[in-house]
Amino acid sequence: MTTYAFPTLRTVAPVQPTTVWTVASGDLRLSANTRCWPTQQQLEAALGGAVERLGWQVHRGHEVDPVTGHGFIDSSAAASRYSRRSRRTRR
Repeated sequence: MTTYAFPTLRTVAPVQPTTVWTVASGDLRLSANTRCWPTQQQLEAALGGAVERLGWQVHRGHEVDPVTGHGFIDSSAAASRYSRRSRRTRR
């Protein structure tokens, strides 16, 4: 007989249908993220327009950081923070 304790499986709520979630992974360098942010905003606007013309919606997985002034995930700590928050949002 084994003493292994099987993990408890949890059910995760599905995301809403016809929804595209985006995540913007950045750079560890603030200067690179700041310089590239305007181009990223243009890309997200173009993607959003295309997706919405197909009858879907876009939801950004994380917000713009008011301190850094950009919306990139710029560290593993930020990635963990957004990951935890998005799991709570979907429940």
